[in-house]
Amino acid sequence: MAAATIQVSLSPELHTAVQKRVRSGRYRDASDVFRACLRGLEREESEAAW
Repeated sequence: MAAATIQVSLSPELHTAVQKRVRSGRYRDASDVFRACLRGLEREESEAAW
C-alpha cells in the first residue's frame, strides 16, 4: 500500500515539539511522530468509549 501525503500547518511550538522528538532519535522523521500521536489518540478514544 502506498503512503498518502497530507500537509499540515503547525504552530511554532508544535513544530519545535516534533523536531525535538525527531532529534532525540526515538523517531526517524516527522511522519513517525504523527503516526505515534495518532495511535495514542485512537487508543485514548477507544478507551473513552467504554
